Amino acid sequence: MPNQKIKYGLVFFLFCLMQEGFAQENITRYGISDGLADPHIKTMYQDSKGYLWIGTWDGLSKFDGHRFVSFRHDPNDTTAIFNNEILQITEDSTGQIWVYTKHGLMKYVEHENNFRRVYLNKLHKEKKATGTQGLLFDYNGLGWFLTADGLYNFTPDLQSIRRIDAGEVLYRHYTCLLADSAGIWMLSYKGLFHFNYKALKKDTLTPADADVVYSFNVDLRSYSFNQILRITDGRLVVRLANYGIFITNDQTKILELIVDLNFPGFSYPPYELLQICEIEPRKLAFGAKSFGLAIYDMDSRGLIHNHPLQKIANKQTIYSILKDDQHNIWLGGVEGLIKYREPQLSFKQWLSGSENKSAITGSFLTTIYVDDTHFWFGTRDGGLQKIDRLTSVAERIKLPAAFQFMYDDTRANYIYPFDKEHLLINFDTSVFLYHEASGRFRHLLNVTGHVYKFYQDNNGVIWCSGGTKIFAFSF
Repeated sequence: MPNQKIKYGLVFFLFCLMQEGFAQENITRYGISDGLADPHIKTMYQDSKGYLWIGTWDGLSKFDGHRFVSFRHDPNDTTAIFNNEILQITEDSTGQIWVYTKHGLMKYVEHENNFRRVYLNKLHKEKKATGTQGLLFDYNGLGWFLTADGLYNFTPDLQSIRRIDAGEVLYRHYTCLLADSAGIWMLSYKGLFHFNYKALKKDTLTPADADVVYSFNVDLRSYSFNQILRITDGRLVVRLANYGIFITNDQTKILELIVDLNFPGFSYPPYELLQICEIEPRKLAFGAKSFGLAIYDMDSRGLIHNHPLQKIANKQTIYSILKDDQHNIWLGGVEGLIKYREPQLSFKQWLSGSENKSAITGSFLTTIYVDDTHFWFGTRDGGLQKIDRLTSVAERIKLPAAFQFMYDDTRANYIYPFDKEHLLINFDTSVFLYHEASGRFRHLLNVTGHVYKFYQDNNGVIWCSGGTKIFAFSF
């Protein structure tokens, strides 16, 4: 049985290395000299053909991975973009790109490489009704656009345009939309409402027409609503830039606050929270003005510090984050576009006993642990080692000389995260507490045989099995 577990651990370890390493050569930066319209990026979108569309404060760029094509406003050309400030980019079911700018809505005409302006009513043509970051195409191929004068439903060919009065739901607030297979989600200070497609056929929507409602337990009527995101566990996350980030609770039907501007972990409070992206399962990355790139861990319910992506962003404000279909992570901030390409490491680079003798030592991997900055692993004859996720440098962690003549540190059998600063390490038949920052070890106890499991209960007591005995200890 132990050997079977070790085999699974080896596969998982190699998978993590292939998928999550952060080597410097996998970072590419793009700016104006590369053809980007402007270094101040506001939004990004990857279309079904694989092109990356970048909306900036001063123009729109289309990127094929090698070359940028940029578009700017020309007051004398009606086929140019409406305005240089790009607010939102999306795509309809036919593959046509739609762009919403500060002055109106457009659709991209690919064979002409220009744009056609879209007016859903007279007010839009006169620029008297602006959108509210609510542009999308639903699962049936119909378009939805929120403006100050109502919610519009239209076909991509614009042969059918219908206005829906949703004032009782949205109450003229800046808000946003999200589509799913059953209907549309709408967000306002009154809550998060889901309307199925049957209800959406009505000319007027009220809160009573919603089939699912999540409510806020604070008064947010003076705030704007900026984003709805569905994460991998099925829950919805909503963002209020000047207040905080909330998540749905399916049992209470309440939107629970998980991060606000005064959340512990910010070195100083940001004054705006920007676009959220789930970069890894249950890890939310978002820009925070005056702070830089923030990453929230939903498991620990806290902010992660010293994450490699934060080092890449280098404390600049990140307005837009996108993870593309090749698992690249794109960061758009005030200093241009950054691409992080996930490395594809081969087995020979990391498998102990392979041709790459300079990487790691040991012929048998016994335990794996991954944190935000390192891959930790133990081997049967190479001891405790770690690999830096940013530089891919491997390092052997040895017991101090005073311990080495009493304990065998070449056999690292188990690693367990005790808290944010300490690891529990089982060397051969001994258990140590390791403080990474100082490199200090503390010997805790000896066991008969090896430790195959650590467990910390709600009272902080550590339990472990060693041979035929179970041990419990606390600090």
